[in-house]
Amino acid sequence: MPTPQLQPLPKLLAASFALRIAVVAFGLAVDVYKPFGLAWTDVDYVVLRDGAAHLWQGHAAGPYARATFRYAPAAAYALLADVVTALPLGKALFAAFDIALAAGLEQLAKSRGQTAADARPFAARMCL
Repeated sequence: MPTPQLQPLPKLLAASFALRIAVVAFGLAVDVYKPFGLAWTDVDYVVLRDGAAHLWQGHAAGPYARATFRYAPAAAYALLADVVTALPLGKALFAAFDIALAAGLEQLAKSRGQTAADARPFAARMCL
């Protein structure tokens, strides 16, 4: 049986990022039209974004001005671009971190002695 051809890591990561951006776009459409009364965006993302808005507005309590904010302030700082631009840049940032984690996972597997053929499935699973 022939061995399967490995896709180059940059190609795998680019395709995974494009897929994530497509899912974000789909989610935006669902959030706008709310079929069956359901929203796509999780309430935790809304809480993080509200925390970022409180940071942007200069509240003394920072993101904790929202009573339900229970995250590290760095999470709110990551979403400041959402507040400033009114675009879901935080979702794109989270997708980019996810893809970077997949690349790092493959590098970690290689540094522990695995071949590219053995390490690539780890990155591919993370990209799913």
